[in-house]
Amino acid sequence: MTRMRREAQAILERYDLTNPPITLTPLLADLKKGIQEAKFTNDDIAGFYNYKTDKILINKKDSYKRQKFTLAHEIAHILFHQDYIKNNYQVCYRGTDYSRYTQEQITYEMEANEFAVNLLLPAKQFMCRYMKIQRLKFNREKTIDTLAKIFQASKDLVEYKLKNLGLD
Repeated sequence: MTRMRREAQAILERYDLTNPPITLTPLLADLKKGIQEAKFTNDDIAGFYNYKTDKILINKKDSYKRQKFTLAHEIAHILFHQDYIKNNYQVCYRGTDYSRYTQEQITYEMEANEFAVNLLLPAKQFMCRYMKIQRLKFNREKTIDTLAKIFQASKDLVEYKLKNLGLD
């Protein structure tokens, strides 16, 4: 189990978040961070944490599911990447070529993504729901749709989790 998966699991246990969809409300309340929807001039920005204002800014145009993932991603930066946030933080654009970023930035972004996936789609709960759905003999598309609804996650995130768990 990776560090970010362990960290996500510890938070799920600490806040007794056992049933999907996973809510971020208790964690955000404890962190005492403001959340603000923002209209960015570049739609490739999903959001970022501004440590000077102590707010997480999320793209107003994004769907609820995307905003939830962005919040979980930024929570990872707040919890585990304080030095990065204060010293070298640079907004990373979704879907961009990572060759323009340092290895440190790539590592932190990948860790934040891994944390977010494991917080929002915990392996144990995900596998349990997946196995129940499999008994219904749904095709792949219906399985993904159903899991996305259960976890209030995007289909892309569900597909990533299936692949990550070797269920693709």
